[in-house]
Amino acid sequence: MEAREAFAIISAESVGPAWPTLFLRGVFSGWLIAMMVWLLPGADSARVWVIVMMTYLVALAGLAHIIVGSAEVFYLAVTGAAPWSAYFGEFLLPVLLGNIIGGITLVAVVNHAQVMSDPADS
Repeated sequence: MEAREAFAIISAESVGPAWPTLFLRGVFSGWLIAMMVWLLPGADSARVWVIVMMTYLVALAGLAHIIVGSAEVFYLAVTGAAPWSAYFGEFLLPVLLGNIIGGITLVAVVNHAQVMSDPADS
């Protein structure tokens, strides 16, 4: 029973912040995860460490990511501690949009920088 109560407390923290806060946390989380994916091809034998460090930064900063957070908030909805509308409207939508915008922004900026700094274009 203690584990269920602890998980409910942890899960409630994921859905607690307001929509704009979750959205902003989602943007930064999406940015970090996109950066991790960008770093992996050059990491060679350190790929596991890149994954561990970037996901640790997401957790340490208390950022919202759609995969991990969904598991937490889904638990609240399944157990009846929160309505399904809270899962979809108050968590999934702002975090998913934030993750998408954060990831796309990083990829766009890095791609633009690569194209603009290409010596072949000069």
